[in-house]
Amino acid sequence: MREHYIIGQGARPISLEVKIGTPGLAHTWVYLFSDETTFEKIAESGDDDANIAKMPIGTADELDGKFLKIRTSVDFRLMDPEQWPQLIETIFCEYILSGGPEGEQVFRCQADDKSINGEGNIVIIDKIIDLIQSPPA
Repeated sequence: MREHYIIGQGARPISLEVKIGTPGLAHTWVYLFSDETTFEKIAESGDDDANIAKMPIGTADELDGKFLKIRTSVDFRLMDPEQWPQLIETIFCEYILSGGPEGEQVFRCQADDKSINGEGNIVIIDKIIDLIQSPPA
């Protein structure tokens, strides 16, 4: 589900943190899109886990009208295939944005953020968050 975060205006710094919990092998990438086709990778998790420590992503004025696409790949091939459906259901995802006028906001992955490969052992989670200066009318 596409969501939004109110960033406000000015030189206010906006930060992002990603927390992923799963027994599978996971990796996260964060992309900042200027429009539907122009983007840059702004962060990537390490090899130990799919988490990304709190980091600045820009100021409110720099981020206005852009959106984040946070992609996590989770691989359950080393787990018992009988457990895959339950493991997919219980993946823990938190995307924490802070610095906006309304403070910190936590987003979680929803069922419609997940896509599963044909074998049922790899899940791609795409969370899209629009960065806007004021609440939608």
